[in-house]
Amino acid sequence: MKHINGTEITQWADTLQARSMLPEFIRNLIFSTIEIDKISRLDFPSGDAVQKPGYDGILEVTGNNAWVPSGYSVWEVGTDKRPSTKANYDYSKRTYDPLGTDMENTVYVFVTPRRWSGKQAWITQKNVSVKARV
Repeated sequence: MKHINGTEITQWADTLQARSMLPEFIRNLIFSTIEIDKISRLDFPSGDAVQKPGYDGILEVTGNNAWVPSGYSVWEVGTDKRPSTKANYDYSKRTYDPLGTDMENTVYVFVTPRRWSGKQAWITQKNVSVKARV
C-alpha cells in the first residue's frame, strides 16, 4: 500500500482532476469510516456533476467519528490555492441562502486538500458568530 503525504495532496490539488474527484474521495472516505446502515442520506456529486448548483455534499448519519459529524451536515469543497477565500465565499453564500436547510440543526463542513494555516482561527470565528446569532 502506498502512503500519500501532504505535499503530494497539495500538488494534486493543482490539477483539474482534483476539482471533480475530491467529492468522490470524500464520499469514499465516509463509506470507509461509517457503517452503511448508519447512513440515511449521502449525496456527493463528482465528475461533471460538480457543476450543479447547491451544496457540494449532503450527508445524514446516525453516530459519528473523528471525521464525520453525527446528524445532518452540508459540505462545501474547494481546491483553491487560498482556502480561506473559498471558505469565506461559500460560508457567506450559504449563510445568505441556506437552500431551505435548517442551519441551527445542521453541521457545516468545508473541505480543502490545501494546507491552511488559518483554519483554526476561521473555525473559531465562525463558531463565535453562530453562537452570537442563537
